[in-house]
Amino acid sequence: MKCSCCGEEVGTASVCPVCGASLSAQPRENACAETYTRPAAGGVAGGKRYEGVSGNRWGEYFSSLFAGGQNGGNGAPAAQGDENGILEKIAEEKAELVEECSKCVSKVVVESTDMISSGTGWCGYGDYIFTNAHVVETATKPGFRKMTCEFSDKLHLGNQQVVPVDLIYYSAEEDIAILLPKSGRLPGGVKVLKIDDTPTKQGQLVFTIGNPLHYKFTYMEGAVANPDYNSGGKRKFKVLQTTLTLNHGNSGGPVMNAKGDVVGMATFSELEKETESVLNPIALISGDEAGLFQEVEKYKDILGYGFCVKSEAILDAIRKTEQNRRR
Repeated sequence: MKCSCCGEEVGTASVCPVCGASLSAQPRENACAETYTRPAAGGVAGGKRYEGVSGNRWGEYFSSLFAGGQNGGNGAPAAQGDENGILEKIAEEKAELVEECSKCVSKVVVESTDMISSGTGWCGYGDYIFTNAHVVETATKPGFRKMTCEFSDKLHLGNQQVVPVDLIYYSAEEDIAILLPKSGRLPGGVKVLKIDDTPTKQGQLVFTIGNPLHYKFTYMEGAVANPDYNSGGKRKFKVLQTTLTLNHGNSGGPVMNAKGDVVGMATFSELEKETESVLNPIALISGDEAGLFQEVEKYKDILGYGFCVKSEAILDAIRKTEQNRRR
Protein backbone atom coordinates (compact mmCIF):
# COMPACT_ATOMS: atom_id res chain seq x y z
CA MET A 1 0.00 0.00 0.00
CA LYS A 2 1.17 3.53 -0.78
CA CYS A 3 0.83 6.63 1.38
CA SER A 4 -1.89 8.91 -0.03
CA CYS A 5 0.19 11.98 0.89
CA CYS A 6 3.71 11.29 -0.38
CA GLY A 7 3.25 8.10 -2.40
CA GLU A 8 5.74 6.03 -0.41
CA GLU A 9 5.29 2.27 0.01
CA VAL A 10 4.17 1.79 3.62
CA GLY A 11 2.97 -1.81 3.80
CA THR A 12 0.34 -2.18 6.53
CA ALA A 13 1.50 0.77 8.65
CA SER A 14 -1.12 3.20 9.95
CA VAL A 15 1.22 6.19 9.76
CA CYS A 16 3.67 6.92 6.91
CA PRO A 17 7.28 6.59 8.17
CA VAL A 18 8.45 9.32 5.77
CA CYS A 19 5.89 12.14 5.89
CA GLY A 20 3.95 11.14 9.03
CA ALA A 21 0.56 11.27 7.33
CA SER A 22 -2.31 9.18 8.62
CA LEU A 23 -3.12 6.43 6.13
CA SER A 24 -6.83 6.87 6.73
CA ALA A 25 -6.64 10.18 4.89
CA GLN A 26 -8.70 11.04 1.83
CA PRO A 27 -7.68 9.49 -1.53
CA ARG A 28 -4.86 11.27 -3.30
CA GLU A 29 -5.80 14.00 -5.73
CA ASN A 30 -4.35 14.34 -9.21
CA ALA A 31 -0.65 14.85 -8.45
CA CYS A 32 -0.01 16.59 -11.74
CA ALA A 33 -2.39 19.41 -10.90
CA GLU A 34 -1.33 19.85 -7.29
CA THR A 35 1.26 22.07 -5.69
CA TYR A 36 3.07 21.70 -2.39
CA THR A 37 1.31 22.64 0.86
CA ARG A 38 3.78 23.64 3.55
CA PRO A 39 3.46 22.30 7.10
CA ALA A 40 2.18 24.62 9.80
CA ALA A 41 4.68 26.53 11.92
CA GLY A 42 6.52 24.10 14.14
CA GLY A 43 6.91 21.56 11.35
CA VAL A 44 4.04 19.08 11.29
CA ALA A 45 5.41 16.15 9.33
CA GLY A 46 1.99 15.15 8.06
CA GLY A 47 1.70 18.45 6.21
CA LYS A 48 4.64 17.74 3.91
CA ARG A 49 3.98 17.12 0.26
CA TYR A 50 5.94 16.88 -2.96
CA GLU A 51 3.19 16.78 -5.53
CA GLY A 52 4.76 18.62 -8.46
CA VAL A 53 4.17 21.97 -10.06
CA SER A 54 2.69 21.34 -13.45
CA GLY A 55 -1.02 20.61 -13.96
CA ASN A 56 0.35 20.71 -17.47
CA ARG A 57 -0.51 18.62 -20.54
CA TRP A 58 2.78 18.76 -22.42
CA GLY A 59 3.32 15.04 -21.91
CA GLU A 60 -0.21 14.27 -23.13
CA TYR A 61 0.15 16.32 -26.29
CA PHE A 62 3.58 14.82 -26.93
CA SER A 63 2.12 11.30 -26.60
CA SER A 64 -0.79 12.15 -28.89
CA LEU A 65 1.61 12.59 -31.82
CA PHE A 66 2.57 8.94 -31.52
CA ALA A 67 -1.01 7.76 -30.96
CA GLY A 68 -1.83 8.58 -34.58
CA GLY A 69 -5.09 10.37 -33.78
CA GLN A 70 -5.96 13.99 -33.29
CA ASN A 71 -9.08 13.62 -31.19
CA GLY A 72 -9.40 9.90 -30.54
CA GLY A 73 -8.35 7.73 -27.61
CA ASN A 74 -6.77 9.36 -24.60
CA GLY A 75 -4.63 11.74 -26.63
CA ALA A 76 -5.12 15.48 -26.34
CA PRO A 77 -7.40 17.12 -28.90
CA ALA A 78 -5.70 18.81 -31.82
CA ALA A 79 -5.40 22.56 -31.58
CA GLN A 80 -6.96 24.30 -34.59
CA GLY A 81 -7.82 20.85 -35.95
CA ASP A 82 -4.46 19.99 -37.54
CA GLU A 83 -1.03 18.60 -36.68
CA ASN A 84 0.60 22.03 -36.80
CA GLY A 85 -1.85 23.08 -34.11
CA ILE A 86 -0.75 20.16 -31.93
CA LEU A 87 2.91 21.12 -32.32
CA GLU A 88 2.15 24.70 -31.37
CA LYS A 89 0.25 23.50 -28.33
CA ILE A 90 3.14 21.26 -27.29
CA ALA A 91 5.55 24.20 -27.49
CA GLU A 92 3.20 26.41 -25.48
CA GLU A 93 2.61 23.84 -22.75
CA LYS A 94 6.30 22.96 -22.61
CA ALA A 95 7.29 26.60 -22.08
CA GLU A 96 4.76 26.92 -19.27
CA LEU A 97 6.04 23.76 -17.60
CA VAL A 98 9.68 24.88 -17.77
CA GLU A 99 8.68 28.27 -16.34
CA GLU A 100 7.01 26.58 -13.36
CA CYS A 101 9.88 24.14 -12.78
CA SER A 102 12.41 26.98 -12.75
CA LYS A 103 10.65 28.26 -9.61
CA CYS A 104 11.88 25.13 -7.80
CA VAL A 105 15.56 25.51 -8.77
CA SER A 106 18.37 27.42 -7.08
CA LYS A 107 22.07 28.13 -7.46
CA VAL A 108 24.08 26.61 -4.60
CA VAL A 109 27.27 28.41 -3.55
CA VAL A 110 29.62 27.13 -0.83
CA GLU A 111 32.44 29.33 0.44
CA SER A 112 35.46 28.46 2.55
CA THR A 113 38.65 30.32 3.38
CA ASP A 114 40.39 29.02 0.23
CA MET A 115 37.71 27.73 -2.13
CA ILE A 116 34.31 28.43 -3.67
CA SER A 117 32.09 25.68 -5.08
CA SER A 118 29.03 26.35 -7.24
CA GLY A 119 26.29 24.00 -8.46
CA THR A 120 22.53 23.61 -8.70
CA GLY A 121 19.89 22.80 -6.09
CA TRP A 122 16.17 22.07 -6.25
CA CYS A 123 13.23 21.81 -3.87
CA GLY A 124 11.46 18.49 -3.76
CA TYR A 125 10.12 17.62 -0.29
CA GLY A 126 8.97 19.79 2.58
CA ASP A 127 11.48 22.62 2.93
CA TYR A 128 14.43 20.51 1.75
CA ILE A 129 16.81 21.55 -1.03
CA PHE A 130 18.65 18.78 -2.88
CA THR A 131 22.06 18.87 -4.55
CA ASN A 132 25.16 16.71 -5.05
CA ALA A 133 27.47 15.87 -2.17
CA HIS A 134 30.48 16.94 -4.26
CA VAL A 135 28.96 20.43 -4.65
CA VAL A 136 28.89 20.96 -0.86
CA GLU A 137 31.95 18.90 0.11
CA THR A 138 33.68 22.11 1.22
CA ALA A 139 31.01 22.49 3.93
CA THR A 140 32.29 19.30 5.61
CA LYS A 141 35.90 20.50 5.91
CA PRO A 142 37.86 22.97 8.06
CA GLY A 143 37.76 26.53 6.79
CA PHE A 144 34.09 26.39 5.77
CA ARG A 145 32.49 29.85 5.96
CA LYS A 146 28.96 29.84 4.54
CA MET A 147 26.55 28.17 2.13
CA THR A 148 23.65 29.83 0.29
CA CYS A 149 20.96 29.03 -2.28
CA GLU A 150 19.97 31.71 -4.78
CA PHE A 151 16.52 31.44 -6.37
CA SER A 152 15.36 32.86 -9.70
CA ASP A 153 14.50 36.56 -9.79
CA LYS A 154 11.27 35.50 -11.55
CA LEU A 155 9.96 34.66 -8.07
CA HIS A 156 10.27 38.29 -6.91
CA LEU A 157 11.53 37.21 -3.48
CA GLY A 158 13.29 40.47 -2.69
CA ASN A 159 15.76 40.04 0.18
CA GLN A 160 14.82 36.33 0.36
CA GLN A 161 16.22 35.56 -3.09
CA VAL A 162 19.50 34.38 -1.50
CA VAL A 163 18.84 31.98 1.39
CA PRO A 164 21.48 30.82 3.94
CA VAL A 165 21.26 27.05 4.36
CA ASP A 166 22.56 24.23 6.57
CA LEU A 167 23.73 20.77 5.52
CA ILE A 168 21.49 18.11 7.11
CA TYR A 169 22.30 15.03 5.00
CA TYR A 170 25.52 14.12 3.21
CA SER A 171 26.48 10.92 1.36
CA ALA A 172 29.63 11.05 -0.77
CA GLU A 173 29.04 7.49 -1.97
CA GLU A 174 25.56 8.31 -3.30
CA ASP A 175 26.57 11.89 -4.21
CA ILE A 176 23.46 13.23 -2.48
CA ALA A 177 23.21 16.17 -0.09
CA ILE A 178 20.13 17.69 1.52
CA LEU A 179 20.09 21.31 2.66
CA LEU A 180 17.65 23.17 4.89
CA PRO A 181 17.18 26.96 5.13
CA LYS A 182 18.59 28.28 8.40
CA SER A 183 15.13 29.69 9.09
CA GLY A 184 13.68 26.18 8.76
CA ARG A 185 11.44 27.20 5.88
CA LEU A 186 11.70 28.00 2.18
CA PRO A 187 10.66 31.49 0.99
CA GLY A 188 6.92 31.65 0.37
CA GLY A 189 7.04 31.87 -3.42
CA VAL A 190 9.29 28.84 -3.95
CA LYS A 191 7.62 25.73 -5.35
CA VAL A 192 8.47 22.04 -5.00
CA LEU A 193 8.90 19.25 -7.52
CA LYS A 194 7.37 15.80 -7.27
CA ILE A 195 9.90 12.96 -7.03
CA ASP A 196 8.86 10.05 -9.26
CA ASP A 197 10.49 6.66 -8.72
CA THR A 198 8.60 5.01 -11.57
CA PRO A 199 11.20 3.14 -13.69
CA THR A 200 12.39 5.23 -16.64
CA LYS A 201 12.57 3.79 -20.14
CA GLN A 202 15.24 4.03 -22.80
CA GLY A 203 14.40 6.90 -25.15
CA GLN A 204 12.18 8.68 -22.62
CA LEU A 205 12.28 12.48 -22.92
CA VAL A 206 13.99 14.30 -20.04
CA PHE A 207 15.11 17.87 -19.33
CA THR A 208 17.02 19.77 -16.70
CA ILE A 209 17.33 23.33 -15.42
CA GLY A 210 20.63 24.37 -13.88
CA ASN A 211 23.52 26.81 -13.65
CA PRO A 212 26.14 25.57 -16.14
CA LEU A 213 29.35 27.60 -16.36
CA HIS A 214 28.28 31.22 -15.74
CA TYR A 215 24.75 30.82 -17.17
CA LYS A 216 22.08 30.80 -14.46
CA PHE A 217 18.78 28.87 -14.65
CA THR A 218 19.49 27.37 -18.06
CA TYR A 219 17.25 24.77 -19.75
CA MET A 220 18.48 21.69 -21.59
CA GLU A 221 16.65 18.64 -22.90
CA GLY A 222 17.62 15.14 -24.01
CA ALA A 223 16.56 11.53 -23.54
CA VAL A 224 17.29 8.50 -21.39
CA ALA A 225 20.17 6.59 -23.01
CA ASN A 226 20.39 3.82 -20.40
CA PRO A 227 18.05 3.65 -17.38
CA ASP A 228 20.40 1.34 -15.40
CA TYR A 229 24.01 2.27 -16.12
CA ASN A 230 26.62 0.72 -13.83
CA SER A 231 29.19 3.49 -13.42
CA GLY A 232 31.67 1.50 -11.32
CA GLY A 233 34.43 3.20 -9.34
CA LYS A 234 33.38 4.66 -5.99
CA ARG A 235 29.72 4.59 -7.01
CA LYS A 236 28.43 1.15 -6.08
CA PHE A 237 24.97 1.76 -7.52
CA LYS A 238 23.39 2.22 -10.91
CA VAL A 239 22.79 5.67 -12.36
CA LEU A 240 20.63 7.13 -15.10
CA GLN A 241 22.57 7.73 -18.33
CA THR A 242 21.11 10.51 -20.51
CA THR A 243 21.98 12.41 -23.67
CA LEU A 244 22.01 15.67 -21.67
CA THR A 245 25.27 17.58 -22.15
CA LEU A 246 25.99 18.54 -18.56
CA ASN A 247 28.65 21.17 -17.86
CA HIS A 248 30.30 22.32 -14.64
CA GLY A 249 27.62 24.06 -12.56
CA ASN A 250 24.89 21.59 -13.61
CA SER A 251 25.82 19.41 -10.62
CA GLY A 252 22.78 18.74 -8.45
CA GLY A 253 20.21 19.89 -11.02
CA PRO A 254 16.85 18.10 -11.22
CA VAL A 255 16.36 15.84 -14.25
CA MET A 256 12.66 15.76 -15.06
CA ASN A 257 10.28 13.86 -17.33
CA ALA A 258 7.64 15.39 -19.61
CA LYS A 259 5.30 15.89 -16.63
CA GLY A 260 7.89 17.90 -14.71
CA ASP A 261 8.48 15.12 -12.16
CA VAL A 262 12.04 14.42 -10.97
CA VAL A 263 13.46 11.10 -12.20
CA GLY A 264 17.09 11.84 -11.34
CA MET A 265 19.68 14.43 -10.31
CA ALA A 266 22.59 15.52 -12.52
CA THR A 267 25.86 14.34 -11.00
CA PHE A 268 28.70 13.82 -13.52
CA SER A 269 29.45 13.97 -17.22
CA GLU A 270 31.71 12.30 -19.74
CA LEU A 271 34.79 14.34 -20.55
CA GLU A 272 36.69 13.56 -23.74
CA LYS A 273 40.29 14.61 -23.25
CA GLU A 274 43.19 13.38 -25.38
CA THR A 275 41.07 10.44 -26.58
CA GLU A 276 40.48 9.36 -23.00
CA SER A 277 36.94 9.15 -21.63
CA VAL A 278 36.75 10.47 -18.07
CA LEU A 279 33.64 10.49 -15.88
CA ASN A 280 34.08 13.64 -13.81
CA PRO A 281 31.97 15.48 -11.21
CA ILE A 282 30.51 18.70 -12.57
CA ALA A 283 30.59 21.24 -9.75
CA LEU A 284 32.27 24.51 -10.67
CA ILE A 285 35.14 25.02 -8.21
CA SER A 286 37.56 27.92 -7.92
CA GLY A 287 39.87 29.65 -5.50
CA ASP A 288 37.87 32.90 -5.54
CA GLU A 289 34.63 34.38 -6.84
CA ALA A 290 36.18 36.05 -9.90
CA GLY A 291 37.91 32.79 -10.72
CA LEU A 292 34.56 31.04 -11.21
CA PHE A 293 34.29 32.78 -14.58
CA GLN A 294 37.90 32.05 -15.51
CA GLU A 295 37.37 28.36 -14.81
CA VAL A 296 34.71 28.26 -17.54
CA GLU A 297 37.32 28.13 -20.31
CA LYS A 298 38.77 24.92 -18.90
CA TYR A 299 35.50 23.05 -19.07
CA LYS A 300 34.18 23.77 -22.54
CA ASP A 301 35.40 20.41 -23.85
CA ILE A 302 32.85 18.31 -21.97
CA LEU A 303 31.11 16.02 -24.43
CA GLY A 304 29.11 12.81 -24.46
CA TYR A 305 26.60 11.73 -21.85
CA GLY A 306 25.22 13.19 -18.65
CA PHE A 307 24.76 10.83 -15.70
CA CYS A 308 22.23 11.20 -12.90
CA VAL A 309 21.56 9.86 -9.42
CA LYS A 310 18.29 7.93 -9.70
CA SER A 311 15.16 9.14 -7.93
CA GLU A 312 14.84 6.06 -5.71
CA ALA A 313 18.21 6.93 -4.13
CA ILE A 314 16.93 10.45 -3.45
CA LEU A 315 13.78 9.09 -1.81
CA ASP A 316 15.91 6.78 0.32
CA ALA A 317 17.96 9.79 1.46
CA ILE A 318 14.72 11.55 2.43
CA ARG A 319 13.67 8.53 4.50
CA LYS A 320 16.99 8.46 6.34
CA THR A 321 16.87 12.22 6.97
CA GLU A 322 13.33 12.11 8.33
CA GLN A 323 14.14 9.20 10.61
CA ASN A 324 17.24 10.94 11.97
CA ARG A 325 15.38 14.19 12.59
CA ARG A 326 12.66 12.39 14.57
CA ARG A 327 15.18 10.82 16.96
